[in-house]
Amino acid sequence: MHIRTLAIRRSVTTLLSSLAVVSLLSSQQRETPTTRLLGNNEAEQVAYLNNFIAEGAPGDNDSVEALVLSKTSLFVPMIEYKIEEILALRSRERLFRSPSVDPPRVVSILAMMIEYTGEAIALEQASKLMRIDEDRFGSMVEHCLGHAYGRGRGFRVAYRGLEIGDPAVDKRIMAWANEGIGIMVEPNRAIVLRKWAKEVVEEYNGAPDEYQWAKDPIVSRLSADRLNPPGRAPLHDEMFRLIAEVAQKRPKK
Repeated sequence: MHIRTLAIRRSVTTLLSSLAVVSLLSSQQRETPTTRLLGNNEAEQVAYLNNFIAEGAPGDNDSVEALVLSKTSLFVPMIEYKIEEILALRSRERLFRSPSVDPPRVVSILAMMIEYTGEAIALEQASKLMRIDEDRFGSMVEHCLGHAYGRGRGFRVAYRGLEIGDPAVDKRIMAWANEGIGIMVEPNRAIVLRKWAKEVVEEYNGAPDEYQWAKDPIVSRLSADRLNPPGRAPLHDEMFRLIAEVAQKRPKK
């Protein structure tokens, strides 16, 4: 009985060892430069990003974009500050390791990384950069909202962006909103309005009343032809129908 038990234990041990090796090999196969970077501590990640910029943003940017997306509150303001440093640069040797680095190209890549996050913090940084050069960085607002919309949070980010209180940002947010809400071709219009209705319900924790609708930061800034599109029901009526549908299906909080 003792010998049989010992044999079973050895068999189990061998099996567990084999499974551990398979698991290790499998994890090694799955590991990529991006997963290794995301697994590093914060100091190592900051050093990696600084090195990436010092090298002139070379090669594939996927790992850096994943890093920025993983901790937007840390890396998005850091990148914006780096852009300001580059714009004020009088000597390439101060920030870059090679004299062949093209600063405008690095700035463009870093700005795209900010807007790619599709988050409100990206609009805050775009606001700072537009104060330096509005023509150069103004498109960041539209691009950021485009990425946010693709992830199902375009109008949510638009609402947060309007809270920044920057007229230059407001103008571009509303240009984006007017364009999207102004789509008349179906089913595109229904898709845009339903996405907005979902964000309205989240914004007001339910269906807004008439006063809230009238004072809504987006609604109150829309052009007249968006509020009352020719040949269609008023936007108010379309949206309140969709909002009611969304609110009815929304889980109780």
